[in-house]
Amino acid sequence: MEKNIFLSGIYPISPMVYESDDIYLELIKKTLKTNIKVFQFRGKHLSLKRKRRLVRKISELCYKSNVKLIVNDDIDLLKLGFGCGLHIGEDKNLKQIRKYFGRKMLIGVSCYNSVEKAKWAESNGADYVSLGAFFPSKTKKNVAHCEPNLIHQAKKIINIPICAIGGIGKKNIKVLLKYKPDMIGIISGIFSQTDVESTTNSLINLMDVK
Repeated sequence: MEKNIFLSGIYPISPMVYESDDIYLELIKKTLKTNIKVFQFRGKHLSLKRKRRLVRKISELCYKSNVKLIVNDDIDLLKLGFGCGLHIGEDKNLKQIRKYFGRKMLIGVSCYNSVEKAKWAESNGADYVSLGAFFPSKTKKNVAHCEPNLIHQAKKIINIPICAIGGIGKKNIKVLLKYKPDMIGIISGIFSQTDVESTTNSLINLMDVK
């Protein structure tokens, strides 16, 4: 599937807290200087006006870098970018969304710590699933914990790419790499670091030699 060319490697997800929109965009530019293939905009904490402004800017940056932009949950933002994909949680209706957008749009689904949810998502039109959290996360509190072996279990029964998420960074990424997730989603492990570009490149190198 053509969409799957984007669904591998390190998957940066936009930070929750930053000093200004300009600094935020500069951080994203630094990640796009690397060889990432996919980037997620997660703006639940932002006003609609700011989300619209940022999505337009980030979409342009991703388009120029040949990186697939995924919008988290906010369906209304999709029309503001260049061929954006969508990532949804269990509060969204995957069947209805897939029917409305057709097969062309890339859709990812959060399945937390459930292989059964991952199988259901694949059967109902998801292009990839995310599993996690594998480690304590600064971004989300009180989330379901996953054992790394869950990736191995999921790979036995689904054929779409699997993204591991939750508290992942350079110190613990190797714990997950031996289970061979297709993607690893990272927020703080990239954007809370002093040198975003160098950190992203280091993570990419670690994943490339898994």
